[in-house]
Amino acid sequence: ARLPEVSLDAGYTRLSVPETSDIPIPGFSLPDAEADVSVVATVPLYTGGRLPAARRQAAQGLALTREAERRTQGDILLETATAFYELLAAQHFIDIAMEALEGSNGHLTDISALLKQGLVARVDLYRTEVTVARRERDLAAAETNAVRRSEHLSSLIFPDRIVTVRARGEVPPPEEERSVDEWMSIAEERSPEIILSRHSLELARTGVEAARAERWPRLGLFGAYGAKDERFSFDDEDRYWNAGAALTLPLYMGGRTILGIDVARDTERQADNDIVQVRRFIRRGIVDADAGTTLALRQYAAAVKAVTAAEENLRVTRLKYNQGLISNIDVIDALLSFSRSKFDRIQALKDFHINRARLMRLAGTIEELP
Repeated sequence: ARLPEVSLDAGYTRLSVPETSDIPIPGFSLPDAEADVSVVATVPLYTGGRLPAARRQAAQGLALTREAERRTQGDILLETATAFYELLAAQHFIDIAMEALEGSNGHLTDISALLKQGLVARVDLYRTEVTVARRERDLAAAETNAVRRSEHLSSLIFPDRIVTVRARGEVPPPEEERSVDEWMSIAEERSPEIILSRHSLELARTGVEAARAERWPRLGLFGAYGAKDERFSFDDEDRYWNAGAALTLPLYMGGRTILGIDVARDTERQADNDIVQVRRFIRRGIVDADAGTTLALRQYAAAVKAVTAAEENLRVTRLKYNQGLISNIDVIDALLSFSRSKFDRIQALKDFHINRARLMRLAGTIEELP
């Protein structure tokens, strides 16, 4: 907008004047036809604030685009991280299901040996076979779930082709987390949603400035070089040039300037309200995700203790069963309790890291997720 403009103007005018109305005017002759071609250059000198306002609007628009791109990238990273932890947990669930199946098969072998010796009833064998069938069903469900999680993660990483992926590594143990206020303080500086709302407010303010600038005059230089002739000859004597300064002062625009200012002010008020709503949305999400991580931490601590206790309980239960002190149902319950405690431990780890990824996404630090 601050650079000069060059344009080519061309026109042809032909007049048809009836002979009855041909009234001569002293010192003026009206040609029947006229052709005019000129090159015009215009240089703005003063725009009444329109140019600075347009520059600020462009800068805020560029910042909005960049933050919108970062917001989209954050959503993709969050979905990818969630899919990764779900697949990693699903793979661990397969291992747990296989261990449970192996334990049930081992117990079935022991039952068969004891049955041959006449030390247990045949109903114990049947109940154990039912338990083995259930563990096989659990293993099949875990494997199917892992396939689905793998397909989801693959579609995020390789959207243009079908690839089988597998998550590697152990789910890291949870660590101490920040408070809600600490996460919110980080979000104020890095959350793309909050930054977007701030840029939107600044853009609205520059819109008010641009609307107000329409009330002020504009000043510019112009220069033209052309030729004018009745018969398209364009001889040297038909050529001309002129230059000068042009001042444009808006006097009456039918209320459009006032309306534009009112609309811009309303947009500014809406943008100001949007910041409040965005902050509420971010804080509510942080509170929910923080509660999820806190719950997962407590569940993980309980599950770790439960795994140790369930393992010892299984060992003692098997010894008592071999001595005929307890029933077969107690052994089956001990096997199931051991498997569930390990399942709960992996589930708590998965929930913790998924909620932590949500916290990082809301705070705008998802790029730092290892």
